Amino acid sequence: MKTKLFKFALAAFLAFLPLPFIAESSYFLTGVYIVFAVMICGAAARALGLKEAINAN
Repeated sequence: MKTKLFKFALAAFLAFLPLPFIAESSYFLTGVYIVFAVMICGAAARALGLKEAINAN
């Protein structure tokens, strides 16, 4: 379970890493990218089988 959480944390970190650079360019692109990054996090959670752990909260 620790490895799955580590992989999820790494995917989330990498998904949100370019956010400050995108935020400098436009608010619209920032909003679009945030939605895209959240979708990446959801896909990573589903792929790692963490859906039950997320829904438990």
